[in-house]
Amino acid sequence: MEKYFRNFLIIMFVGILFSGVGKTDAKAEELSIPTINVVTETGEDPTCDFVTPPSGYAGIGIINNDYVVCDVEYIDSKNEKIVDETAKIKVRGNTSATYPKKPFMIKFDKKKGFDFCTDKGTKKWVLLTLGDNLAFYISNTVAKLCGVEWQPQFQYVNLTMNGDYRGTYVMVEAADTMVKNLDIDDTGFMIECDPYAWHENIKFMTNYIGGALAYTFKHPEDEMLTDEVITNTQKYMIGITNTIINSSEDYMDAIDANSFASWFLAKDYQLSIDLWGSNIYYYRKNSESKLQMGPTWDFDNDYKDEDNVWSAVHRSKGLVYSEYLFNRDSFKKIYRNEYEKNRSIYEKIKESAENYIDSYGTSLQESWNKNADRWGTSALNVKTELESLIEKYRKRNEWIDEQTKNWSLDFSGYYEAVEEASSYNPDDYENGNILQELLDIDVYDISVTQEELDKITEN
Repeated sequence: MEKYFRNFLIIMFVGILFSGVGKTDAKAEELSIPTINVVTETGEDPTCDFVTPPSGYAGIGIINNDYVVCDVEYIDSKNEKIVDETAKIKVRGNTSATYPKKPFMIKFDKKKGFDFCTDKGTKKWVLLTLGDNLAFYISNTVAKLCGVEWQPQFQYVNLTMNGDYRGTYVMVEAADTMVKNLDIDDTGFMIECDPYAWHENIKFMTNYIGGALAYTFKHPEDEMLTDEVITNTQKYMIGITNTIINSSEDYMDAIDANSFASWFLAKDYQLSIDLWGSNIYYYRKNSESKLQMGPTWDFDNDYKDEDNVWSAVHRSKGLVYSEYLFNRDSFKKIYRNEYEKNRSIYEKIKESAENYIDSYGTSLQESWNKNADRWGTSALNVKTELESLIEKYRKRNEWIDEQTKNWSLDFSGYYEAVEEASSYNPDDYENGNILQELLDIDVYDISVTQEELDKITEN
């Protein structure tokens, strides 16, 4: 019985990590979608020019997208003005900038936090055009639940520029903040497998990535990118590639396999049809650490694939090493264990999204209707959109479970023991000092065998 209690404590501890996701009071306070009013110094919108790729490459790039000085006013979810100051704004993106509803980047003189932030925020904030559906909310949340180390803070907002309503946007921390939030130091790096590398001055290829793709740097910044740094990073990635391809188990000494598994799991839930534009980031925190997968990003093509297939990046070849990793039993076990940690992800997503809509649903629907009128489109129904995505997650949860059920251990006895232990009163136990010891037990560690797991659940 004491062992039941031990595992119950572990589950309670893990549960605490996610206890804040989507939690609100029993009766949600009805809130408004914040509004951002931007007035440029000249009264004119920021502009850009477009460039087309060389033969054999894809996408459209932008140039001459200079910042223009502007005044920014932010009206929060309770209709209170909490920001009113000078900043800069420019058009951002690549192909997305070719559409009438354009994405923007706002840059403040100092870090700026808003009502949805849990910290002091950042200087740079992106206004993505994805505010007319719930994909960004769902996908960003599921990535956190799947174990991706960091995902950006965001909020749906209404944007007005120079007195003209521009629609519903997603206001999100810029990619620059990834480096700070992931604690990447001067000896580390962050790179992107970039389909727009043709448009960048600094890039490199490897024996795995080439052709129309190349790696570009997010960190260090351009002024710190010496030839030595670029060459060393290229050699490191070639070494990673050779290890993953040629080594049966040593690959786990080179990459953070849990990070890769969490990233793939998030992508498999998000069901993006995007490959090249799927914003694939790799990072190394310092010269001693393993290679990790970065945040998932840019969810405009999520939930467009079939429900009964792996995500596009999972089933791809020559992109994220999936053709090698998923041919290894050890990696498949890690993937399944990441799934097991959050096998109730459907319920968590449902609760989180429903709580958000309870608070913002009315205002969000009004915004979507207004956005559709502004751009001549049809507005989604907020509740119907939510129900559709939640049902997709229910089916997806079941499908991944079925596809991976033989990839790891049988945890059913473990979960039964934990459920039984949840009915016990901790005060009934004489040994009250076992908590620290118990928190060190990780039943999802790849080295744990079925025999060891079964012993843990014995009474």
